[in-house]
Amino acid sequence: MQKSTKPAGYTLPIRLRPTHELADVLRKYGKEFLEKSKLSYQKIKVLRAIVNCRTAVLGGHLQRCTKCDYQQ
Repeated sequence: MQKSTKPAGYTLPIRLRPTHELADVLRKYGKEFLEKSKLSYQKIKVLRAIVNCRTAVLGGHLQRCTKCDYQQ
């Protein structure tokens, strides 16, 4: 087993959000895409769910500090 080189109390950094996400692309081009495409109702529902992901529509996204319980 390899000895850790991290200091005591070290926690992994929070994973940052990628620069581009599918939801961002759909928000920007989704209306145009839907106008030009013939998608089933189920596929349109999936696209809406992706667009609404991590927004207030679905309750938002909560982050909590593990040391002081600060939430944002």
